[in-house]
Amino acid sequence: RGDHVLLAPTSAWPAGADLRVVLATGAPSAEGPLVTDDETAIAVAIAPPFTVTGVTCGRDDKLRRVAIRCPANGALDLGFSNEIARASYGADEVQVEGRPFEDNSASYASVYLSVPPVAGRRFVIAIGDRLRDVYDQPLTGPRRWPFTTGPELFYSYADAPGGLLVLDPRFSI
Repeated sequence: RGDHVLLAPTSAWPAGADLRVVLATGAPSAEGPLVTDDETAIAVAIAPPFTVTGVTCGRDDKLRRVAIRCPANGALDLGFSNEIARASYGADEVQVEGRPFEDNSASYASVYLSVPPVAGRRFVIAIGDRLRDVYDQPLTGPRRWPFTTGPELFYSYADAPGGLLVLDPRFSI
């Protein structure tokens, strides 16, 4: 449509800030002699720095940054502040040290990993140095995230399909 405004700050805007950009009443236009009749404003969110936000273990939805304890033989999610750029990610970028290579993938702002099957041991999630976010920011902050494995958890599960079920009378229940 052609109604764009280019903002060129003289210094970097604060990372992670929520700003309100205002075009004041009476602002001139490059389109001709008319000026704006009303104030126009828009909310602008500045991307936060690209960092690890923490680890979520198994079915627990609590994000942890310290004293991370995950059930053995389960799963964990390593969370990031921004979406990971696909071009910067390879499975070798995020691995559990001392374990066989795990062919994992990034999904938006997290990486899903398997927790080793041994309870009561300390492991470290190691993060490589090629990782970048979709804003082309390099990862900042710690690149080693220690965690301890706890007892394996077994979740109760029942499959109750709906619809027509045929029971074979030749077998007893």
